[in-house]
Amino acid sequence: MDEIFSLIKQRMEDRKKGEPFLISIGGAGGCGKSTFVKKLASFLNTTAILELDHYKTPREERYPKRIFGADPQANECDLIVKHLKELKKNGTIERPYYCSTAGRATHSEKFLPAEIILIDGEISSYEQFRLLCDLSIFIDSSLKTQLKTRFSRDIKERGYSAKKALETFIYSNVKEFRKYGLPTKEFVDIVLFCDSNYTLSLGPS
Repeated sequence: MDEIFSLIKQRMEDRKKGEPFLISIGGAGGCGKSTFVKKLASFLNTTAILELDHYKTPREERYPKRIFGADPQANECDLIVKHLKELKKNGTIERPYYCSTAGRATHSEKFLPAEIILIDGEISSYEQFRLLCDLSIFIDSSLKTQLKTRFSRDIKERGYSAKKALETFIYSNVKEFRKYGLPTKEFVDIVLFCDSNYTLSLGPS
């Protein structure tokens, strides 16, 4: 955390006065990303978290094509870019609210800019979003760790059957993210590795 805070402080000194500082935090589903984002937010002042999961396209459009969250087609990428640019200018946005039960965004919510904005999402390290941020972090982990997390979460919190949870993991983590998300690790500022005990260490696996 000391090294991360040091880099954040250094980068913040280089920004324009009064301009929000955007940090993208990417990584596969189940890698410990959201837990890290919440912990980081608790250490920083005047922080807001923008969750990119809310920008998913309707499930009825994705499911027949077998595309999940890591595929760019599964996300409102143009809207994300528009919103990040607006936030960078201290603007307020109307962020969509994705309802997992309905499988689509059901309404929008006002999102106010803050001194530091954490961009949380498996796609947040993708180039078109990363280049709009001031600092980029990628959290890596083994597929075993990701499976343990997603399997538990999808069954307990989302009511998936074991078969559906496993199918989702195979398509999303093994196929999609390894194709679209994993290569972005090479271009971020900081790589963290989350082990099976959910302990983070600096540097790739």
